[in-house]
Amino acid sequence: MKRIVIAFVAGALCTLALVAPRPVAQAQSQSEMNQMEAKNYAKADAELNRVYAKLTKKLDKEGIAKLKRAQRAWIAYRDTEMELAADMARGGSMMPMLSSGAGAQLTKDRTKYLNQYLEQFEER
Repeated sequence: MKRIVIAFVAGALCTLALVAPRPVAQAQSQSEMNQMEAKNYAKADAELNRVYAKLTKKLDKEGIAKLKRAQRAWIAYRDTEMELAADMARGGSMMPMLSSGAGAQLTKDRTKYLNQYLEQFEER
């Protein structure tokens, strides 16, 4: 049992290092860390929405429909990945931080990907 707990804590700390790099180090409590990651996620989501809106202005109706389908599929993937990341601390106080951290990272990655599409359309 002790090995399982140690493995769990080690795994959770590794996940924490991956999904919550900089700002968490400044926080003093778990509640503050959860709030900081939630803010990071909200910021990443706002940027994604900005890029998404900009991209839709470059597309025709067919392109917009395809982008919407892709985005819906990506949102389902993101939400499931966030649940999986939070599951590392199932029932614990760091669940929101792990979820938001994963969401922020996935959203930044998606924004980067959409920006690549946007650059291609702007080069035309």
